Amino acid sequence: MRPCPRSSAPRPDTGRRPPRPRPKPRARGHRHYHEERRPRQPQWLAHHRAIGVDDILVHTNDCTDGTDRLLARLDSKGLVQHRTNPYRATGLKPRHAALQAAEDEPAIREAGWVVCMDVDGFITITTGDGTLAALFAATRGANPISMTWRLFGNADIDGYEDRPAMAQFTLCATKMTRKPHQTRGGQDALSR
Repeated sequence: MRPCPRSSAPRPDTGRRPPRPRPKPRARGHRHYHEERRPRQPQWLAHHRAIGVDDILVHTNDCTDGTDRLLARLDSKGLVQHRTNPYRATGLKPRHAALQAAEDEPAIREAGWVVCMDVDGFITITTGDGTLAALFAATRGANPISMTWRLFGNADIDGYEDRPAMAQFTLCATKMTRKPHQTRGGQDALSR
């Protein structure tokens, strides 16, 4: 995430922010991988495209289960943009290398909104019709929108079932959980 532009800071003479143009109700996502999750990729992609994410940039590293090949194929069909994480060449940790590399990507540079999230995250919007457009309308020009985590367990599932993840993994922490702190403050945020 980049800091807010200087022009959006409160002006000393009025204490008010200058008016901002409303962003288009669209967003671009950036993801990176620490683990292999090939069976869930089409589902994750379909969910986020359905809520309004229109460009998805994915960095992968150390895949042995075909996740990278699946994403390369989705890239060839124009459904995602797949990149190999350059962390080995940079000496950075995988997350940091992917974030640094993403800064030069047109999908990120031209985005109205950007979210960086892990492979197992599903954005869930609880306002309006559950789309990003509804979220943007409800937040009326907010610059960042924090998304708190809701921690889910494995629901006693220990094998792969070809059913939607959100239909299977339904056991989770309460909405107001004190610990860990990430459930209150969020680690992911949409930002423009």
